[in-house]
Amino acid sequence: LNKHLRQVWEETEIQENPALVPEFACGYYLSIVKNHPNPDLHVIFYKKREDGDEISQKTNRAHEETHVLHQAGRLDLLQRRMYDFGVYIDLSQFPPALKCSERQKEVVAQLGAIHTVHRLTRKVPKKLLCSTRFYQEFSDEALKMYTKGAKGEVIYVK
Repeated sequence: LNKHLRQVWEETEIQENPALVPEFACGYYLSIVKNHPNPDLHVIFYKKREDGDEISQKTNRAHEETHVLHQAGRLDLLQRRMYDFGVYIDLSQFPPALKCSERQKEVVAQLGAIHTVHRLTRKVPKKLLCSTRFYQEFSDEALKMYTKGAKGEVIYVK
């Protein structure tokens, strides 16, 4: 993953997301530098799981795609999908990606991942396991919000 990421970065003048990403990360997203001819281009990398676990693969992908939605200023698309599914989480006041803390970025990305599990299984997951304790805290925070939103409570995420 990292070798390929570096190659693409060098070939396309991509600027890395400043987030600390461990070498064993399940995914990674990159945003194009402002001088690039296509500033709206984002590149997502994620590891295909060897065990063939389709839900985990889709969860990783959804997490990374939510980072891109956030970077592109389109969290409204995730909000609409959740509302259509009966999960009431209002992301309209959520700060742009460049003004967010790492915690905020990861919590919102986990909301996208949790929503994917919910759509695929028709159940709100009780736990979504992460590779590190650092990310597990964000996942647990997002799951609390998502569970409340799925029970009809309107959650305003800021």
